[in-house]
Amino acid sequence: MGEKLTEEEKKERKRLRDKLWYEKNKARKKEAHRLWHEANKEKARAYSREYYYNNKDKSRVRRERRRQTKMRARPSWYESEKDEIKKLYRKAKELGLVVDHVIPLNSKVVCGLHTLSNLQLLDPIENRKKYNSFLEELT
Repeated sequence: MGEKLTEEEKKERKRLRDKLWYEKNKARKKEAHRLWHEANKEKARAYSREYYYNNKDKSRVRRERRRQTKMRARPSWYESEKDEIKKLYRKAKELGLVVDHVIPLNSKVVCGLHTLSNLQLLDPIENRKKYNSFLEELT
């Protein structure tokens, strides 16, 4: 008849089932998540704030990792572009836009540089949709 499974085996089977479901439904889940965020901006913002305050160490680690990635992505000529890059970030703030790396600094496909020619101004929502994708990945 039915085989007797230990609690550990049941957990492992459930984990594998959940993982398989996630892989099959990744796009649908991502879209549902995006729609929820659009419909519940204040809740999402409050959750993010609460998470930050409850996990400051994790947030600091993430911020430091991002800073280190940007540092490694600076080529030898970075200093000559530094002022122009700062101007671009100021302009983005004034216009309510964000600065995006056309070729992501860290991606499975390609890693870009933190240079003026690799930066663009984007609407924050469009930037979140792009996330860590390279243009060719999106087409």
